[in-house]
Amino acid sequence: RDTDRSRGLGDVYKRQVYYMLLDAFRNVPLDTTQEHPAGYLPEQATAQELFDFCVSELTAIKDDLGTEHVFGYPNRYAACMVLAKLYLNYNAYFKTDDNSWYEKAYAEANEVIKEGGYSLAENYLDNFRQDISASPEVIFAIPLDITHASHNYLSSKAVPQSGLEAYGCTGSAQNGSCAIPQFIDTYDEEDQRLADTWAMGIQKKAVKNSDGTYTPQAGDPIPFSSDDWSGTGYLNYNKQVHSIDNPGAYQQEGYRFVKSEICSGTEGTYGNDVAFFRLADAMFIKAECLLRLGGYNDETEQTAADLVTEVRKRSFKSAAKATRTVAQLKGGSTYDYGHREYQCEGFANWDRSSYVFTEEGGDDIILGGLLDDLGWEFVGEHHRRQDLIRFRMQDGRNVFNGKSWFCKDATTETHWDYFPIPKSALDANLNLKQNEGYSSK
Repeated sequence: RDTDRSRGLGDVYKRQVYYMLLDAFRNVPLDTTQEHPAGYLPEQATAQELFDFCVSELTAIKDDLGTEHVFGYPNRYAACMVLAKLYLNYNAYFKTDDNSWYEKAYAEANEVIKEGGYSLAENYLDNFRQDISASPEVIFAIPLDITHASHNYLSSKAVPQSGLEAYGCTGSAQNGSCAIPQFIDTYDEEDQRLADTWAMGIQKKAVKNSDGTYTPQAGDPIPFSSDDWSGTGYLNYNKQVHSIDNPGAYQQEGYRFVKSEICSGTEGTYGNDVAFFRLADAMFIKAECLLRLGGYNDETEQTAADLVTEVRKRSFKSAAKATRTVAQLKGGSTYDYGHREYQCEGFANWDRSSYVFTEEGGDDIILGGLLDDLGWEFVGEHHRRQDLIRFRMQDGRNVFNGKSWFCKDATTETHWDYFPIPKSALDANLNLKQNEGYSSK
């Protein structure tokens, strides 16, 4: 056990990495020392061994980390957040139904809320600027820098090259992803997070100001030659996406993710800090635990609704629209689940009869309203896959497997809860075995 704080900080980073590996792969090698003989190959640990190791080590070093807020450095409350995530997802990881894990997650999240000294940022987007060191909401961040650590490629991933003109950016873009229409349809029209998160409609050029800065979307429409259905002659993000399989989405299909600030020049989002844990997350964890437990520690389900409402207030002008009730959070999801895809290949061969449409709805999702709120608040923040695996339907399946959306079909398989061990890792370490349900080839 480390008592020197600098080594304790390193331990938090390592345990957080193991938490992420557990969540993604379940069974990975567990290596606790850097002293190895020649030819050493680490043994593969079980998911339970990884879980127990993370909990034991994080619990042991919490008191050594201190409570000071130093941007980019994990403190006691960062350790609380990793523990809260581990406890919150235990039943999903190990196919159990033990409420004691929600009690543990509640305790860690409650400590962050009550003792951490964090507060919600006044504006939602304050957590997604290039520099978020001043946000009072961020518990732990990955600090990035355009020169020394340019690892945030969201702008490159989300928009076409011409789309960067809306921000005065001259970097490279690959037009790689867009929003699923069914998710966009779940937003309340008065939810400011819709416009904060997604670029939509006709895009306009950024205007350069006298001081050298740029005002995004303030100029003329961006010309664009398109073979899809926008037909405007300008870059126009249409909500509809016909398919990702046949042969793929067209260049102007789908709203584009712009929640992380896109900077001018060559920067884009490359040097943007990443908020890994923020206070809103702790508040949602506490709320979820209270709802799953039916109240706990002299707090009721209404406390859960109050916590979610408090987070929502900054994104709604109307107090009535910001308010969420216990019944809404415990009710079904408003997400219109079902397969939605045009299976014709190429716009020139457009065939509306190729549309595949199934209706599954979201009324059968337990705590479906809370799942919706998690989606609106944390979209694009390493949240959704984990949440869909944790939330269940009335028939016992989780939402990730049990529901269809866009081009993805529902399944009774459960191994999709985690990823296969990469072949490169299997080839490099003969002690590794492929995860159940996947091929080693």
